[in-house]
Amino acid sequence: GPDDSLYAASSPQGKLLRIGSDGKARELCAFAETYVWDMVADRNGNMLVATGTPARIYRVSPATRKKELLYGSDKESHFLCLAVNSAGTLFFGSSGLGALYKKEENRETRLLFDTYEDEISAITIARDGAVCFATASQRGRRLGQVGSVSIVGSIIGALIVWWVFDMMKTRAQT
Repeated sequence: GPDDSLYAASSPQGKLLRIGSDGKARELCAFAETYVWDMVADRNGNMLVATGTPARIYRVSPATRKKELLYGSDKESHFLCLAVNSAGTLFFGSSGLGALYKKEENRETRLLFDTYEDEISAITIARDGAVCFATASQRGRRLGQVGSVSIVGSIIGALIVWWVFDMMKTRAQT
């Protein structure tokens, strides 16, 4: 974490824990939401936390234990994954609509991309600043069925998003 501590989360109780150098876990804060899916440190030393049931994004200060709601959605079931770029912009993915969101400091959260899948399960920021993500779908699947259509859709979706971000980056440089 931002203060050289190890952070962990518990589910289904929805707690954020800080594990100190003594190896003891201490509760940093508790959430009303059932699940804590992901967490990442921001540039200011806060922990950003993605929760589910319901879908919420929080900023937690390890120093003060203050918890601030950054974004919530009643249209989504869960926010599953987070990534922060070098400018401090937060990107997060959902389960429900399978959407990619962007939250810049002191700006409104906006929907960047609807994948037509059930969820965005992972996000990473490439060295060149490109936002990359993985999707998953459970629609119409039977146990043991390979989701080849879902995989193809995810690859096409990722290529489209890469192309959109590459175009945005090119326009910003000109």
